[in-house]
Amino acid sequence: MRCGEILGLEWGDVDLAKRQLCVRQSDWNGQLGTPKSGRIRYVPLTQRLTAALVEHRHLRSKRVLCQTDGSPFTRQIVQNRMNLAARRARVRKGIHLLRHTFCSLLAMGGAPARAIQELAGHADLTMTQRYMHLSPAALDAAIRLLDEPVRQGFGPASHERSEGRRDAESCRAARRLSEAKELAVRQGFEPWIQLLGRITV
Repeated sequence: MRCGEILGLEWGDVDLAKRQLCVRQSDWNGQLGTPKSGRIRYVPLTQRLTAALVEHRHLRSKRVLCQTDGSPFTRQIVQNRMNLAARRARVRKGIHLLRHTFCSLLAMGGAPARAIQELAGHADLTMTQRYMHLSPAALDAAIRLLDEPVRQGFGPASHERSEGRRDAESCRAARRLSEAKELAVRQGFEPWIQLLGRITV
């Protein structure tokens, strides 16, 4: 989920019995609007996140994330708490790292691109394809190319530059994934509700 979607989430959008939530709105500087994709989507909940939501349940506001007086969380509050968690874990700051980690782990687990697109709320597959190089299935398909007959113009010399760019992109993606995963593991923040609701500034 995007930061604005998390801020705009209401208890009426959370179905704990079915273990899913409905992403139907986004909060941008206090103004509610449609998600970036322009459409509603449904996201299944992990068992850990379901348990965290049950424990976090409150009646202070219809918003899931709110302050003690019931006023909604702001983007600045979320960013401050994320920055604090990142400093404690000694990793790069940024709430969007959690979103990248979510997509990357799904790709590494072999999830289909269409499923990742739907869960992440990408408008099209172009954005989702950024993560598919991490998919084992994609790597297997790539290595099988070496079993095919050698074609004209195919070889290290003709692909040296493009391979170098892909290697650099893979290294950057792996570094981002490692940092975000370390943040989640070291701080125990797999459910974002725990991260945003329990860290004191």
